[in-house]
Order: sequence, then C-alpha cells, then structure tokens
Amino acid sequence: MVIEGIAGNHLYHLQAAFKFRFGLFLLREAIFFFAIFWVYLDSAINPSIEVGGQWPPIGVLPLNPFGTPLLNTVVLLSRGVTATYSHYLLLMNRNGMLPLVVTLVLAFIFEAVQYIEFTGRSFSIRDGIYGRIFFFGTGFHGLHVILGHIFLAFNAYRMREGHFTRTRHIRFELALVY
Repeated sequence: MVIEGIAGNHLYHLQAAFKFRFGLFLLREAIFFFAIFWVYLDSAINPSIEVGGQWPPIGVLPLNPFGTPLLNTVVLLSRGVTATYSHYLLLMNRNGMLPLVVTLVLAFIFEAVQYIEFTGRSFSIRDGIYGRIFFFGTGFHGLHVILGHIFLAFNAYRMREGHFTRTRHIRFELALVY
C-alpha cells in the first residue's frame, strides 16, 4: 500500500474510502470506551451492597486526580499540539519531522507514566469492580496510545523518506486522528 500511495495510485475516491473505513473503526473504538465509562458510572452512581454501598468501595484507596492522571492528561494534550503542528508544517510544504519526533517522545513519556501508575496502585485487578474497571479502562487506553505511537513512528519514517507531500499524506492524517 505504501508503494501504491507513493506512486500516486490512491485517487480521491480511494482516499475517501480509507477515511470512511477508518471512521467506522474509530466509531467502534468510541463505543467500546463509552461502554467502559458506562460501567464505571453505573457502579459509582449506584454502588451495590457487595462493595459496601459506597464508592469507592470500602478498603480501596482512590486515585489522586492531581497526581499521575493529571500529568498524563497534560502529556496527551501536549502530544496533540505537537502532532497538529507537524501536520500544519507538512501542509505548508515545510519539514514537520521535529514536532513529530517530540510527539513520539511525549507518547513514550505517557507510556512510562502509565506503567508507573499501574505498578504503584494500592489495589489490584482482583479487588472487585473498582480495580477491574480501573485496570481494564486504563489498560485499553494505554494500548490505544501504544498503537497510535507505533502508527506515528511508522509515519515518521515515511516522512523522513519523503513519502508525504502537501496533498498526499492520508496515512499521516489517519494516524493523527487515531
């Protein structure tokens, strides 16, 4: 597919089809994450008797939202800014490699902080619904970021090789949306 794209064989209708299929994939991802949030909110708003009728459950030390979750939020938002700036430079026929490398570094920082957050918890996945939702939700979000990191790293290689032009960079755009 890369060779076809470089050769210019991905005409407008094919690019539109790529975007549509990728949009369906992202819709599935959004529904999946919505389901995870739904389980969390249902459990938090109406805690069952099995968890002591309170949220967080008795014996579970909840997360400090101003610790690693806030740091990771700032890192992800910064990553979005650098990725968007890289795309902007590409649209202006300039080299967007440096902001893309910064984006990859920020993704690595997020993954490292996520690992620290996982290993430093006072609860585990075996500690009832709170632990299960936490590790399931943050684990899948971490996997989502790792896959996006791989996708962007591949696109950084392609950008370095000169595969992208101002008008032909559909895979890069899809990686940014992901």
